[in-house]
Amino acid sequence: MKLEVKVNFDFGKMAQALPKAIDDYTKEYVKDSAMQTKKNIDSSKDKFGKPLKIQYRDGQPLKLTGEMYNSIKQNKNSLSIKEYGYYHDQGLVKTVKGSSNTSNFISTSPENKKKIDDKFMQSVRKALRK
Repeated sequence: MKLEVKVNFDFGKMAQALPKAIDDYTKEYVKDSAMQTKKNIDSSKDKFGKPLKIQYRDGQPLKLTGEMYNSIKQNKNSLSIKEYGYYHDQGLVKTVKGSSNTSNFISTSPENKKKIDDKFMQSVRKALRK
């Protein structure tokens, strides 16, 4: 019995195209994440649409001084934010009452996630063609 395998794609072409596709994907993801995170803070909602809790002071959560808000930036393929912003996002900042005041506000929009996922898959499919 003889087994014959035919290949209709080029792994070499994909290997050359994949780094750019990944780079483009992460840049778009981070760019939208920075914008969406600021929108979440502006609307006082977490990434699931639930209100950000504030239990220890008046004012808009995460925007009292603007220092953390203004630190949210895209740096090539990464999102930068003041270190304590990460702790807020993880719900690790405790209030006097013992509960976290905010969490889950760093995110990208579901619409953008789908758009960049589709664009990435299109790039991979294109790279696989002979």
